[in-house]
Amino acid sequence: MGCASSTLGRKLPHLKAYKEREGNCEVPPDHIQNGVKLGRWLIKQRSKMNTLPDDCRRQLNELGIVWHVRDARWEEGYRHLKAYKEREGDCLVPLSHKENDFPLGTWVSNQRARAESLSATRRGQLDQLGFVWDPLEANWEKGFFHLKTYKEREGHCQVPHSHIENDFKLGYWVNTQRTNKDDLSKERRDRLDEVEFVWDRLAAAWEEGFLHLKAYREREGHCRVPARHKENDNPLGQWVGVQRTNDDDLSEERRQRLDELGFVWDPFAADWEKGFHYLKTYKEREGHCLVPHAHKENGFKLGSWVNVQRTNQNLSEERRQRLNKLGFVWDVLESAWEKGLGHLKTYREREGHCHVPLSHKENGFPLGQWVNVQRGRAESLSVIRREQLDQLGFVWTPREANWEKGFLHLEAYKEREGHCSVPARHRENGFWLGAWVDRQRQNKDSLSEWQRQQLEKLGFIWST
Repeated sequence: MGCASSTLGRKLPHLKAYKEREGNCEVPPDHIQNGVKLGRWLIKQRSKMNTLPDDCRRQLNELGIVWHVRDARWEEGYRHLKAYKEREGDCLVPLSHKENDFPLGTWVSNQRARAESLSATRRGQLDQLGFVWDPLEANWEKGFFHLKTYKEREGHCQVPHSHIENDFKLGYWVNTQRTNKDDLSKERRDRLDEVEFVWDRLAAAWEEGFLHLKAYREREGHCRVPARHKENDNPLGQWVGVQRTNDDDLSEERRQRLDELGFVWDPFAADWEKGFHYLKTYKEREGHCLVPHAHKENGFKLGSWVNVQRTNQNLSEERRQRLNKLGFVWDVLESAWEKGLGHLKTYREREGHCHVPLSHKENGFPLGQWVNVQRGRAESLSVIRREQLDQLGFVWTPREANWEKGFLHLEAYKEREGHCSVPARHRENGFWLGAWVDRQRQNKDSLSEWQRQQLEKLGFIWST
């Protein structure tokens, strides 16, 4: 029976329509097209491949029918694997991976499972691509591949234990290599040695800590790591503390590497140097070392640090000398007194006397209050301080201060008027000078010899 009158003649148009729509003749077995079980029919044609008339075979071949489905499937998988290899550089295809909707990961897994039954030609084709037949081998190669990638990027193989490289648990894989060191083949050990793999766990942990310290140093500008600080989940603060504790047990090479990084072996010494640095900055800006107790310099509690230096009985002579050169104030009360005396001298030079009004401030310093405090503490002041004040003509009692004030106004009146005959109700710059002059006459016998002499030198008239 010829093809023109056969079933092929009735079904071929449906196959052509499928080809035009899908671009191939790979009809699924259960596919039905316009009521025609096209998939089952195509399977039957393949089963009769050797008995079909030549004309029928020719027409099916012209449509591009795949007579051997498994072969076609294998070739499709191989084609996708080649594309994957060209793009990724390896044949380590994840099991769930699909290449252009083709389940390539499953296909690769099937080739490994059927390795013994594959033809020599197909095995050769896969070998030429660098196919990995052993799943365990594949995982090792995958780990090594990611390790090389990590090394190229980071410059070392110190992979943190929890590190994941492109969804692969590289840190865990690295640790497994160390654990299985004695069971690894020489070829694998050599390959790992070529990328400078660190086999010693303790050495690896030290290197990991050092790398985190470098990262901290680059970001913060110093190695003063807080004790509880974690760098990328690594307890860096603890690691730094261990290095200080085990100082004597560290190798010279490790000590040198830490020193080059600016490692702080003595945190207390580092804190002192930091405080001294900020005190110098404060002194350069303010001109003195009288730091307020609550003052912070760039976030550093400089006021507290300064106070600690004053109370620290164990401060080394070297540090004391450095502070002294900076003009450090050890006794705040002493400094405050000297500051008050300096302002009083300035006032005395300008005004000619020490009769400072209570509310007066000298360049922001409450000099009037300071003068009043000295009078209140007259009995407890040292002999040296009393002498310093007396040399300035300090007035110790308010009464004396009032007399001095009246005398100064009388001097001003005399200079202006040429005499001391002050009217009884006269005010001199708000001061009742007339009444004051009258009191001097009434209290002549109770005035001190010095006061009488001062008045007489001015030409004071005792009788009216």
